[in-house]
Parts: sequence; structure tokens; C-alpha cells
Amino acid sequence: MTRLRFDDAAALDVLTRQGLTPDARPSSGQTVILRATANLIARRAAGVIGLDFADIDEDTALLVERCAGRVIGSGAVHMGDGEAATHSNIAEAKADRALSIFDVKTHVLSSGDRFDFEARRPACGSDTPQTVQES
Repeated sequence: MTRLRFDDAAALDVLTRQGLTPDARPSSGQTVILRATANLIARRAAGVIGLDFADIDEDTALLVERCAGRVIGSGAVHMGDGEAATHSNIAEAKADRALSIFDVKTHVLSSGDRFDFEARRPACGSDTPQTVQES
């Protein structure tokens, strides 16, 4: 087992909101969020799986296994699929002009909802919110 250091208040806050301390030993299979870097990871992952953008709300996670993901937490995961986009000015990349994209599918998934990355389709989950501390 690797012992992790928590040097900053933000890291301790993320851990504390899950009811844990730096000395806690998570149970086998328990999901523990260590950093609130979900959006940085989401943006990188979006490109890997062929989506144009992904954004994850605070206190929310997208658990990914194989070719599907499941949302847990109190917020939502926002995904944009531009596969059928008809126009984008992203190639022009001018600092003084905002991005425009036409005909993009947007998905907003809440706790329990799933997303199939191969089929590029969301699926309804349970109506009961699932917490980030879920194991």
C-alpha cells in the first residue's frame, strides 16, 4: 500500500467531504476521490473517447469501466458529441472571437445514469441519488 501525503487544504477538503481523514483506510472496492481535478481529466478523456467536451460538477464522478461510464454524486456530468456538427470555427482559433459549433448533441447525466462510449448513447439510471462515497 502506498501512503499518500495531503499537503494542501483543497486535498483535505475533498477527503473530509467524503467523511474520511488522511489516516483512514478505505475498504476494499471503496471509491475515494483524492483531488477535485475531475474537469481536467474529463476534458482529456473526452478527446480520447471521441466527445468534444465533458464537464463534471462538484461532488460528482463518472466511473468508467471498459466502454461505459456511470455517474455518481449529487451533480451532473455534461457531455458534448460533435460527430454530426455542420460548422465550427475552431480551426480559425482567433483570440478575439468566441467558439461557435452548430448541431452538437449535448447530454446531461445525473446520478445513476450511464453512458455507452462505443454507441455514443446515454441510458437512464435509478432515480435514487448515489453518493460519491459509494463502494
